[in-house]
Formats: sequence, structure tokens, C-alpha cells
Amino acid sequence: MNNHSVLKLKSYTNAMKASSVLMQSGIECSISRTVTTTDGCIYTLTLYTDFEKAQSILQKYRIDYIIAEEGAVR
Repeated sequence: MNNHSVLKLKSYTNAMKASSVLMQSGIECSISRTVTTTDGCIYTLTLYTDFEKAQSILQKYRIDYIIAEEGAVR
């Protein structure tokens, strides 16, 4: 088991923006589609390092996420 942190986003566009901004900042991450709801899909951005830094960067670029889980087991 590996510990990773995850952020959940409401759109693929936001997930791609977040991934791009974080990768440019040196934070390794990956995107996966997690859930399909009546309102659309939820995308998970898995972070492999620097959870607090990632949150700060996303705030700076005004990229919203709905759930943040630090140290989630995957």
C-alpha cells in the first residue's frame, strides 16, 4: 500500500488545468475518472508529493476542487 493524497474535481477541464499547473510546478500527479453521477463525472487527481504546496498552487490559480484527502491509501 502506498500513501497518496487526492483531490476530487467536478470537471475534466478543471482536472486537466490542475494537473498542468501542478506538473509545471514540479508536483507529480495523475488524473482518473472516479464516479459518474446524475450531475456528471467526478475526477480524482492523485498527488504523489507536496500536498500543502499543491493546495496553495491551486488556490493561487483559482482552480476549485470539492474534496481533499491527505495521505489516502490507494
